[in-house]
Amino acid sequence: MKINMTDPIPTTEVAGLTQAAAEAALRSAGLALGTVTKAENQLVPAGRVSSTNPRADTLVNQASKVDLEISTTRADWTQQAIPIAFIVLGMFCLD
Repeated sequence: MKINMTDPIPTTEVAGLTQAAAEAALRSAGLALGTVTKAENQLVPAGRVSSTNPRADTLVNQASKVDLEISTTRADWTQQAIPIAFIVLGMFCLD
């Protein structure tokens, strides 16, 4: 089967991959890397693709750009709670 360069192709699934692996998968599928942004995501490990635009399996023209969102870690709640606890305790100790 001969592929016509004007025929739409589906975007490849790269969610969960590292940015480098996602870029390689996009190139291999005949797509290009678009904008890369970072955002907190509690469900996807840090440094992994949490979403794409357009979504996977969307029909696009070859060499179309696919934007990646890379997950970042959220500060552990204990790192935030401990300083607050000291502030609250300090308020009672000063009275």
